[in-house]
Amino acid sequence: MNQVTVKSPVDCDAIELRDFVSLIIQDGEVSPLGLPERVANARSLSFLRRDSALVGVAGLKRPAASYRHRISLSAQFELSQESFPFELGWVFLLLSARGAKLSLPLCAPLIQTADCVGTFATS
Repeated sequence: MNQVTVKSPVDCDAIELRDFVSLIIQDGEVSPLGLPERVANARSLSFLRRDSALVGVAGLKRPAASYRHRISLSAQFELSQESFPFELGWVFLLLSARGAKLSLPLCAPLIQTADCVGTFATS
């Protein structure tokens, strides 16, 4: 059975934060440098467990100004802090959990924690 839990990073214990970071860096697309600090600064984190085993994570991030600027330039779209304070990201599922349409149940609760303010995502 799949279970999704959404928490603020301050409500996570050290093991949950460590496991969250470990899953994110598995695919090699996210630099591990400074990642624990970025995860701790997130608005909220989503954990997907299958029979108590962690199989997926995602986060509602508070992107740094430099990252926001770089993405704005690349997208040719203004992503101001005021209009888009959050970014949906760090979406990762173990290979064994892929193809089962689990990204939506993993990410939808994160969007709800944004309290109806602008959120962007990159892929």
